[in-house]
Amino acid sequence: MSSVPQVHQTFHSSALNQHKAYWSKQLQDLPVLVELPLDHQRPSRPANRRAAYDFTFPAELSEALSKLQNELHAAPDTICLAAFAASLFRYTLQEDILISTTQGSLDLPNEEDSAATYTIARIRCTGELSFSELVGHVQQILQEACPHALPLAMLDELLQTKMVGRSRPLQQLHFQYATSSTVDTLPSADAMQENEIMLAVMKGAEGLCGRMTYDAQLFAAETIERMVGHWQTLLLGASKNPAQRVAVLPLLTEQERQQVVLDWNAQRVPFDASCVHELFEEQVARTPDAIAVVAGIRKLSYRELNSRANQLAHYLRRLGVGPDVMVGLCVKRSLDMMVGIMGILKAGGAYVPLDPSYPQERLSLLLQDSQTPILLTQSDVQPTLPRTQARTIALDSMWPEITKEDDKNPVSGATAENLVYIIYTSGSTGTPKGVMICHRSLVNYAQYEQRHYHIGPKDRILQFSSVSFDASAEEIYVSLISGATLYLRSEDMLDSVPHFLQLCREWGITMINFSTAYWHELTLSMEERGLALPPTLRVALIGGERAIPERLQAWQRMVGRNVRLLNTYGPTEATITVTVKDLTPAEVETEQRPTHEVLIGRPVDNAQAYLLDEELKPVPIGVPGELCVGGACLARGYYNRPELTNERFIPDPFSQEPQARLYRTGDLARYMPDGNLEYLGRGDQQVKIRGFRIELGEIEAGLSSHPAIREAVVIAREDTPGNARLVAYIVFQPSQNATDRELQTHLAQRMPIYMVPTTFIRLEALPLNTNGKVDRKALTALEPQQAEKEKKNFVGPTTEMHYKLSHIWEELLHIHPIDIRDDFFALGGHSLLAVRMMGMVEQVCGQQIPMATLFKHSTIEGLAQVLEQGIEAPTTRVRVVPIQEGGSQLPFFFLHGDWKGGAFYCLKLAKVLGPEQPFYALDPYRFDGLLVPPDFTEIASAHIEAIRQVQPHGPYIIGGFCNGALFAAEIARQLREAGERVLPLVLIDADTFVIPERIAQQFITNLGDLFHLSKEQQFEAFLLYQHARRQWRKVQRKSRKLWHRTTEGQEPGTASGDNQGVPREGRIPLIPNRRILHLRWSHTYSWVAANYKPRPYSGSAIMLWTRDSLAHKKEWEAVIPPNEMEHISLEGNHISCRTKYLPGLAEHLQQILEKLQLSAEAR
Repeated sequence: MSSVPQVHQTFHSSALNQHKAYWSKQLQDLPVLVELPLDHQRPSRPANRRAAYDFTFPAELSEALSKLQNELHAAPDTICLAAFAASLFRYTLQEDILISTTQGSLDLPNEEDSAATYTIARIRCTGELSFSELVGHVQQILQEACPHALPLAMLDELLQTKMVGRSRPLQQLHFQYATSSTVDTLPSADAMQENEIMLAVMKGAEGLCGRMTYDAQLFAAETIERMVGHWQTLLLGASKNPAQRVAVLPLLTEQERQQVVLDWNAQRVPFDASCVHELFEEQVARTPDAIAVVAGIRKLSYRELNSRANQLAHYLRRLGVGPDVMVGLCVKRSLDMMVGIMGILKAGGAYVPLDPSYPQERLSLLLQDSQTPILLTQSDVQPTLPRTQARTIALDSMWPEITKEDDKNPVSGATAENLVYIIYTSGSTGTPKGVMICHRSLVNYAQYEQRHYHIGPKDRILQFSSVSFDASAEEIYVSLISGATLYLRSEDMLDSVPHFLQLCREWGITMINFSTAYWHELTLSMEERGLALPPTLRVALIGGERAIPERLQAWQRMVGRNVRLLNTYGPTEATITVTVKDLTPAEVETEQRPTHEVLIGRPVDNAQAYLLDEELKPVPIGVPGELCVGGACLARGYYNRPELTNERFIPDPFSQEPQARLYRTGDLARYMPDGNLEYLGRGDQQVKIRGFRIELGEIEAGLSSHPAIREAVVIAREDTPGNARLVAYIVFQPSQNATDRELQTHLAQRMPIYMVPTTFIRLEALPLNTNGKVDRKALTALEPQQAEKEKKNFVGPTTEMHYKLSHIWEELLHIHPIDIRDDFFALGGHSLLAVRMMGMVEQVCGQQIPMATLFKHSTIEGLAQVLEQGIEAPTTRVRVVPIQEGGSQLPFFFLHGDWKGGAFYCLKLAKVLGPEQPFYALDPYRFDGLLVPPDFTEIASAHIEAIRQVQPHGPYIIGGFCNGALFAAEIARQLREAGERVLPLVLIDADTFVIPERIAQQFITNLGDLFHLSKEQQFEAFLLYQHARRQWRKVQRKSRKLWHRTTEGQEPGTASGDNQGVPREGRIPLIPNRRILHLRWSHTYSWVAANYKPRPYSGSAIMLWTRDSLAHKKEWEAVIPPNEMEHISLEGNHISCRTKYLPGLAEHLQQILEKLQLSAEAR
C-alpha cells in the first residue's frame, strides 16, 4: 500500500486543506452501517471470502433507462446510483446512506493503486421524495464531490477521527459505472478488499451489464441475486414513472411476489361451519363416559359436563342470553369455570372472562365497557367484586336452583359468525379493548390443532393458562372436541418446577401449552437440577413472547426428539395462533442466521401472513416488515371501538373476496428464504412481559393520573435475556414527590400487577429528540441504578443466612447491593423468578419454601428469619398436623411417609372423608441436628406421645403409607402393650422390612467396632456410602444414555444429561460436608430401618396394595397373622394411587373408616 506521505506528494498543501475542510463538513456525524439483509452474522475475525454475481440488463430496462436519461437530463451512472440508494432505503428505512464511488478506471483499484481517487456520496433519501427528485439530489452531490476526490488512503487518514468505533462505513458500499468494450473489465471479486457490497455497471457494445461483488461471509448467493433483481425492478419502475415516490416504487420481482404473497399463504383446508359447543356435543355422543375434565380429586365425564352445562344454558336462556349476548365469567380455575364456559356457549352467548385477582377498579372498568347483563361467579369471589348493574349469579350457591332446569341440549340459535368470547387486552389510551372472537375462527384453529398434533381420546391436556387469556382456549376446546381429558392445574402447581413436573408425571400429561416465560424457567431448572419431563409428554407448545435461543439449545440437548416442541405466534385478534414453527433439534445447530432468533414459522391452515412496508407493499425476503395477518383466524374487531377497528383491521389488498381484511399486528418480522418468519420485535409501544401483552401508554396514562406526576414514560428493559421488566421515568410537579411504593399502589388499584413497573427513575425533565418528541433511546441508555432509590438508611446483611439470600437475589435480580428490607417483588421479582429463587434456596440451604411463604416474607430479613427458624433445633421432633379437626367420630392418625413433609394428598383425602371425620397427619421424624438418630422403636414412642396430646386413650385408628406403615405397626404394637385398644390398622402400599442397605450397615458397624469408631463416625460413614451410591447411580444413568445415543448414531453431547452429575455452584458436591450429609433424611431413615427387627403384632390390619408393593405381602404375613389381614387392590402404582387414582383410594378409605367407626361403637 502506498504510504500516506507518498500520496500527499501529489497534492499541494493548500488544495489538501480545502479537500480536508470539505470532507470534514460533509461527513460530520457519520451514520452507522446500513442494516443490510444479512444471511450470516458479521464475524469477529473477517476473512477475505469474496464472490461475484454477473447480470445483464433486459432490453426493456435498457430502453427505459435511455428514455429516462433524456427526460431527466441525467447521466446513466447518476440514475443507477440513485436507484441503488433507493433500494437500500427500502430495505432499511435508513435515510442517511454512504456509498463510495471511484473516479477513473472501471477496474476497482486495490490499495496499491495510488492513482485511483474516491468520492463519498452521502445520500439523504426519504420515501416522500419522487425518484426524479432523488436523481437531482444525487446529481448535485456528485457534482460537488468530484472536485474533492482523494485516494482512499488519504480519505482514511483525514477522517480517521470519525471512524473510531465504527466498522468502516465509508467502505461498506461501493458503486462504479464506466463505459468499456468487454465484460472482462468488470472488477473481480478479488479486487474488492473492504466493501461488503460493490455494484459495478458497464455500458458496452452489446448493451448494459453488471457485476455485484459481495462478502461471502455475510451474504448467500441467492440473496445477492434477489438484490440485483430488486434494483433492476425498481429502476424499471422509476424509468416508467419517475414522478413516483420512492416509497411506492416496485421492488419485488414477479417471481418473488408470487412466492411471498401466494405460495407461502396457500394453506386452504376445509373446516366445520359449526359452533364449538356443537362439536363438543358431537364428542359427548361419541364418548359420553370418558373423563372430560379433572380438577384436583373432582372430575366430570363428558356426559356430566354436558348435562350440567345444559342446565345452566337453559337457566341463562330464560334470563335472556342468546346469540351475541355477553356474559361475564369471574371464577377461579375449577369445574365451575368449565361448566360456566360451556353453559354460556350452549345458551348462544359469548363469555367475557374476568380474572378474580384483578383490582376492583379494573374489573369495574371491564364490566362497564362490556355491558354484560349477567355475571357468573362463585360465592367466595362475589364479596371481592365491584358494584355492577349486571345480575350476579354465584354458580356454587345457586346450583340447587339451576339443577331444576332441563339437562338436554338446548337450541342455542348461534351460528359460526356469532361471538364465542370477548377477551380484553391492554389499550394504549389507558382503556383496555375487548377483542371479539367468533365461533368460525375458533373452530378453524381448534381443528387445525386436532389434525396437526393428532389429538385424540388418549390425550391428557394440561389447562395451564388463565382463562382471561386466549391461550386457555387453545387448551380447552381442542381437548373437548377430541375426547381428551383436560386437567386444570392448581394454583400452587407453579410454586416449584419439580412439583410441576411431578404432578404432570402423575397425571400422565401428554400435551402442555407453556407460556414462553415459564418454559424458559422450566428449561433452566431442568438443566441445572437434572430434572426430566414426564415420559407421557409428546407435544409442548410455547408462545406469548420471544424465545431465547440458548434455552432452545438446552432443551434440545436434554429432550432431543422425544417431545415435539412448537413455537407459536399469534395476537388475540388472530384467534390464539397464526404461525407455528416445529423446532427440531437440527434447526439451531445448522441454521446460520444473522440474529439466531428462534423462528415463529409459517401460517396455520386458512390463515395468511404478509410482511408489508409503510405503504402496505410486500417487502423482500430478508427485509423487515410489519406482520399483517388475514384469513379465517381474524377477530370481528374491537367491542364498541369502531374507529380503532377500522384503523387496525384494514381491507385485504391481496384477496379476491370483497369483505376480506388484514389485521396490522404492529410486530416486525422478516422472511427466511424457505418462507419461515423471524420475529424482530415491536414497531410501536406495545410490549410483552412474561407473555402478558401490555400497552405502555396505558401504564403511562395511569401514572399521569397521580397528582404528583407531571410527565411519565414507561419502557420495557431486558438487561438479561428472558428477564424483561418495566421501568418508569417520571418528572414530578413542582414541590411534589411520591415514593416508589405509593406509585405502585396507585397503579395496582387500576391495573393487573404485571403492568406495574418495578423501577422508578426520577428526572428533572424527559430527554427530547430533534423533533421535540421524547427520546426513548436516551432513556434506555440511563441505567436504573439502585442509587435512584432511597438509600439513606441502607441495611446490609449481617447473618450467614442474610449473605446467602443476598447472593441469590443479586444473581437473579442483577442488583447490587440489596437492602435486607427491600421487597423481592418491588425490586423486579415476579412469580417465575420466585420459582427459580426458591429452587436455589433449596439447593443452598437444604430447605423447601412454598410460594405463600415468599409472599408473606418477601424481604431477605423476613425470609432469613423463616429459614433460620427451620434450621434451629426443633422443640419437638414429631409433628401432628391437624388436616381436619372437629367432627364427632374417632380421629384417624395417618403416617404419610413423605420425608419432605409435603403429603398434599392428605388434604384431598380428608376432604373426601367429610367434616365429621377428624384427620391428623403425622410428619416423619425430624433428624436435623442429631449426631446419631434414635432407633426405630424410640421414634415410634415419640409418635405415640404426640398422638396422646390429641387423643389420650383408645380406641385408636392408625394408618400409614409406605414407610409410614412400618411405623404405624410399631406404634400399634406399643399401644397394645400399654393396654390401649387399637382398631385394625389401615396400611397403604406398605414398605418392605428387608432394607437393601442392611448388609452395608452391618458391615460398617462391624468394621467400626473393630477399629473402635464411635456410633457417630459409623453413622457418617454409612451416610457417605449412601451418598456415593447415589452418585454412582447418576453416573450409570448418564453412561446408559450416552451408550444409547452412540448406538443410535447421535453425537455425544447432543442429548440430555451431559452435565448431570458434574458439580456446579450451588449443587451438592461429590464429597459433601457433614451438614449436607445430614440433610438427606431418607438416608438417615435407611440407617434406622436397617437396625430394626419387627416383633410380631397380634392385632389385625387392612392392607391396600398397588402392583408396585404387592411383593411385600409375604413379609407382612410373617409379622401379622394372615387370618388377621384383609387385602384390597388399588388402581395405579406407588405414586399414581395418591394422584391420578386418589378418588379410588379415598373411596376405599371412606368405607374402611365407616366400618371401623361402627365396630368401635359396638363395644
